[in-house]
Amino acid sequence: VPSLPEILNLEDNLIASAIPTEIGYLTNIEAISIRNTGVGGTIPTEFGLLSNLETLKMVSVPIAGSLPSEIGKLTNLVELDIVVTQLEGRIPSEYGNLSKLEILALKYSSLTGTIPSTLGQ
Repeated sequence: VPSLPEILNLEDNLIASAIPTEIGYLTNIEAISIRNTGVGGTIPTEFGLLSNLETLKMVSVPIAGSLPSEIGKLTNLVELDIVVTQLEGRIPSEYGNLSKLEILALKYSSLTGTIPSTLGQ
């Protein structure tokens, strides 16, 4: 019997806290969606431990700081949506390692720089 996909869905709720670093323990998780909530703080570097993650969505959340380079370790990532946040800084060159990436949305923030040319290759 195949196992069911593991999904963390924190959409449209009143939760107001930081993303815990313990998220890195969820090594079997395949999708994370955090949208329209008060979940904020910074994106923990422990996201880089989620080797099975295929989808990461953070939309309309008070996430601040910079994009962690550790997300570049997520070689199974197919979709990365980080939209309407308070993030700033450059897009890490390590994101060029995301060879399976098909969808990239980095909108409505203060990110700068260029998208790595090897992204999705």
